Parts: sequence; structure tokens; C-alpha cells
Amino acid sequence: MKQSDFAGMTVNERLYLAGLLPRFDAATRAADRNALIDLLGQVDLADQAAAIADGVLSRSDPSVLRRTDTTPRRLNRARREIWFTRILGSYWPCHWKGVVLGPVTAVLVVPPALLLSWLFPSRDWVMAIPLVLGAIVALSLVVRHSE
Repeated sequence: MKQSDFAGMTVNERLYLAGLLPRFDAATRAADRNALIDLLGQVDLADQAAAIADGVLSRSDPSVLRRTDTTPRRLNRARREIWFTRILGSYWPCHWKGVVLGPVTAVLVVPPALLLSWLFPSRDWVMAIPLVLGAIVALSLVVRHSE
């Protein structure tokens, strides 16, 4: 790719489009600063390569990258964590994220609905807009994270 093609892209986007992301990850795991600088130079970041490489290496402590939680995660066919299970044709939370979804949705949806009903008292249907949108988003999350 030409250097002008990388304008406005993040480091990851540049590395991905240049096909260098696997080599960059390998150099990060090996803590090879010179290889990181070389790869960053190939995606038009030669002037910032040393600073970026130092930043990457300072954050790439292997103990941070390793998953310390050994609890097995249940995943559905789409490889998403299961938060809900189907019981008698309904969705029931089986994970703490599923339990939290209802209150969080209510906190995010009810205040705008009340504000709209206060701003437009003669139009009762306006209050339903955020409620319906919130229900659609919540239901889509429930379906995505179910068995």
C-alpha cells in the first residue's frame, strides 16, 4: 500500500491492511523492540515507531495478557457467553450479566421516556418511543446471549 493510503487510520488498522498484524503480535510476545519498530516503519509510522513500540512493550506484561479466571464459560453457537436460558418458551437469566440487563435497561430508558412525556404532555405516544427502542435493544441482547 502507498503511504498516503494509511492516512487517518489507527495503528491496528494499518497493520491489518498491510498484513503485518500477526508478525506484530509475534514481535510483541517476543518483546522484540527492533522488530516492532521495523513493522511500524512499514505502515508509515517511522517517526513515532520507537514511542509506540515502547508503549506496547510496557503494556504487554505476559501476566496481564494471560486469563487468570479459570471458571469455564458457557458459549452459544455464535461463541457468545450465555446469559439467558430458555424455560417454558421464555428467557430466564442464568448469569449475573443477564440479571443486570433489566435494571440497566430501565435506568437508561425510563428517564428519557419521562422527560418526553413532560415536554409533550398532549402527546401520550411520545413516551413509548424510548420504551420501545429500549425493549428492542434489550431483547436483541437477550436473544444473542441465550442458548
